[in-house]
Amino acid sequence: MCIQYVKISPRDNRSARCVWRWVVTKNSQRLDYLTQYLIHCNQCYHTRDEPIITDDEYDQLFQELLKLEQENPTLAHPDSPTQRVGSTPLTQLVTKQHQQVMLSLDNVFDEPSFLKYHQKLTQRIATFHYSCELKLDGVALSLRYQSGVLIEAITRGDGHIGEDVTHNAKTIASIPLKLLANDYPDQLEVRGEVIIKKNDFKLWNRGNDTKLFANPRNAASGSLRQLDSQETAKRPLSFVAYSAIGDSQPDSQQATLARLKHFGFSVTAKYLKTAIPEKVIDFVHQTESSRQALDYEIDGVVIKVDSLKQQSLLGHTSRSPRWAVAFKFRAEEAKTTVKSVTFQVGRTGVLTPVVSLEPLALGGVVIQHASVHNIGELTRLDIRAGDVVWVKRAGDVIPQISRVEPNQENRSPAVTIPSHCVCCGSPVYYSDNRLFLYCRNVACPAVLKGSLKHFVSRDAVHIEGVGKQLIDVLVDQKLVTSIDGIYRLERASLLSLPRMGAKSVDKLLRAIHDSRSVELYRFIFALGILEVGVQTAKTLANHYQSMDALQNASYDDLLMLTDIGPSTARQIVSFFNDPHNTNILISLLDLGIQPWIKSTSNTTLLRDEVIALTGRFDTCSRRDLITQIESLGGVYSKQITKQTTLLLAGAKPGSKLTQAKQQDGLKIMVESEWLQWLAAKQDK
Repeated sequence: MCIQYVKISPRDNRSARCVWRWVVTKNSQRLDYLTQYLIHCNQCYHTRDEPIITDDEYDQLFQELLKLEQENPTLAHPDSPTQRVGSTPLTQLVTKQHQQVMLSLDNVFDEPSFLKYHQKLTQRIATFHYSCELKLDGVALSLRYQSGVLIEAITRGDGHIGEDVTHNAKTIASIPLKLLANDYPDQLEVRGEVIIKKNDFKLWNRGNDTKLFANPRNAASGSLRQLDSQETAKRPLSFVAYSAIGDSQPDSQQATLARLKHFGFSVTAKYLKTAIPEKVIDFVHQTESSRQALDYEIDGVVIKVDSLKQQSLLGHTSRSPRWAVAFKFRAEEAKTTVKSVTFQVGRTGVLTPVVSLEPLALGGVVIQHASVHNIGELTRLDIRAGDVVWVKRAGDVIPQISRVEPNQENRSPAVTIPSHCVCCGSPVYYSDNRLFLYCRNVACPAVLKGSLKHFVSRDAVHIEGVGKQLIDVLVDQKLVTSIDGIYRLERASLLSLPRMGAKSVDKLLRAIHDSRSVELYRFIFALGILEVGVQTAKTLANHYQSMDALQNASYDDLLMLTDIGPSTARQIVSFFNDPHNTNILISLLDLGIQPWIKSTSNTTLLRDEVIALTGRFDTCSRRDLITQIESLGGVYSKQITKQTTLLLAGAKPGSKLTQAKQQDGLKIMVESEWLQWLAAKQDK
């Protein structure tokens, strides 16, 4: 047992010094032992999956160590397990430049594509081996060690610049705060993936009272970017290493993985070294067929040239290494049974089929409903109640029914396509291409509810406190019968509603009153004009500067604007030619809505730029980037058009990057280049 204190007579200073040294020595020995032993326990549990003590025993020793360190702070070790509990929250994450760029991998999706890649390699190097590893679906992270001690952790970002998340990385038990072996180089960078294991994700998501995450990757990303490391410490993050950069490196990827294990890191449990491309393909197929049995999400196999010397000879392009490729799996599919097919009415009056399914787990989530985009798709697939169907889900997209299992017997009758609105009973009408059914009753409760939800939403007039539940009550009780009715609500009527006390009602009425002063583009967006999203609304507001000017815009005038094509121009003209819409607009303005537009002074830095975005960005959100572009006088473009002058490409860019490369004179920048370019413009 560790001695906590010894009482000494103040007169006997010599004895006091001797006993104090003895107590400190005993404390120091016990503290050293507990620190090293608990580090070893963590290593066995998190890296080898071989726990050597129970959770209760670990907790008791951890508390003893914590108490010792609190009473003897000068004796605490920097790599102590207690250092993982988190520290004071930050106010914001700072960005840092990678010492060596973190490149993304090119992808192949089938055997011919991989064999074509293999053929290219054989033209550059005569003989070589592949190292094949699982491609974990997590968040890439770079760890820097100096003299064996963790000093920095940076996210991938755009490959050049990432966010400093050292405070959070130190809370992850599978990241050594100090490398376990002593034969480490002075400087070492370890790269890997931060993940949450499937079972850990289920348990944590189940006990999370606030935000539920759709899948482990989203949860890992959100956890790693927390400002409060004490919050991150509560989350079951793991780190799996896949590469190292530093002095005295081994000669192969396989040897690198062995060395990383030697230093105390987890590496992928399944890998293959081979010189035969057919064996690589077999490994990919075997891995894909057994992926569900793994305790972590994977989305492919990473295939690397094993020799580090050959990797160096092959080099890399500006975006990806030539010596590695990711063989991505197909979108996950699973079979389930259709319970029912119903129809719901949206704010535009479109009747959309909704397929209710027997619950199935797919892509890390439980799916009970799937999308069928329109009536035409429902008819083409011929989905019926009781059918066995295949559902696919790629990434975070809405689950979709890809096909109906063929040759099923005793099927239910085909779904009856409604002739009248399922909400208000009005006749419905087909679109010209017969893909969509519309309810044209402007007083339809479902249309009104959808329109109101859109009108009060955050990107529109943003009335705090008016949500789906309240809107349903207001429409059902006929307190609001059109969009402008939200501004006619009276205190007495609201007080009669359930769960609406005087304070809540007064707060709601203040929010409704405050929303009367609204930025012009938000008001245009709130009107719900078909094909007019937030960015198109901003384009219209910046050009026309007032509702009156916009109402009088002609089809030809609208076509002159960036991002507005023939279809959108027709929808805008049609909207303002509809007497119902113009009456609502007049009523809203009469009720005190005052659209205003921001001053354009000092916003000419990007005046001549039309900028598109692709991929994920690390230094700020896409929304913030768009705001930045527009605040500096630039125009944000949702698509690559002839007017686009610049494409800003983040991590994992989409098809816009390919389009941009084919367009002469269009600048392409990654995030770090964008920041440097902006800074240079501002300096001028």
